[in-house]
Amino acid sequence: MQCRPAALAVARRHLTSRVGPATHIADLVNARASDSAETLAVVVPSSDTRWTYGELCDRARWFAAGLQEMGYAPGQKLGVRLDNSEQLLVALLGSALTGADVETAKTAELLSRVTCRGTIVHHSDSQLAGAMIGAHEPIVVGGGAIKDPVVHYDILLEAFRGKETPELSSDIESSYYFSNTRAAKESGLVGNGADATNALAIQKNEKMCVSVPLSHPMGFGFGFLAAMHSGATVVLPTLQSGNIAVSAANTIQAMKNEQCSFLLADSHVLKALPEDVPDGVEHFKGGLTKIGSGDAVGLGKGVELWGQTLTTVGKPPY
Repeated sequence: MQCRPAALAVARRHLTSRVGPATHIADLVNARASDSAETLAVVVPSSDTRWTYGELCDRARWFAAGLQEMGYAPGQKLGVRLDNSEQLLVALLGSALTGADVETAKTAELLSRVTCRGTIVHHSDSQLAGAMIGAHEPIVVGGGAIKDPVVHYDILLEAFRGKETPELSSDIESSYYFSNTRAAKESGLVGNGADATNALAIQKNEKMCVSVPLSHPMGFGFGFLAAMHSGATVVLPTLQSGNIAVSAANTIQAMKNEQCSFLLADSHVLKALPEDVPDGVEHFKGGLTKIGSGDAVGLGKGVELWGQTLTTVGKPPY
């Protein structure tokens, strides 16, 4: 499944070089659909998902078309409560293609506080989400009966297969509200991705293991959008909230199985990783880790891991 030539012909924005000029997520979607449709974009070991950029682009556009049909428009907000997954990526990208904002929630309690037009959630949260949003049923992932009063994610994508997204003015950009605590403009997150690509010299077809939630700006901006700038592959190990040891073990396994060159990890996962170099990570050559507030890259001293250096993000806390 790949983005079609007709879709490219009506692309509303274009990337003029590999890193730097892009300011909208649509720039990256259009560029990767044009030059990297056959390149592996995302690997999710827990679901055996291996999507090319063509497959990811298509799904983001179909999801956006579905949102538009449901009444989403610039300035309105989609609530999101999903673990790292291919569905979460589609929601984060697709929302930007409609100009809608996104608000992520790490917990059910936080989800109950968001004020959105609608939500996309795991089906186990659909009852809570359905009580919040009024006119529209929640979009649900991962099961539930057809008779349930929800919009099923897979059915939504199938219903809008082949549909195009609206053309937006270049001055419209989405905002992302991460767990009710931090707002980030689309252009800022795209810029973070460019900074990560430049700092690490990420190349097409290389793999980055993202051991940070995509529902946070670090994971989405410095992780996935960096891959989109460069045409690299993102690998999403299962992160278990409250069990850092399991998250670290899954991270190592993903690094081994996919022969990842880069690692994006927070301080909690880093502390749980072994000091000795694990067998099977000979392709590892660096990455990024957050050390303080802000998005500046390389201000702090690099963090050593397995004989390589992780570049820092944020202002050193001293």
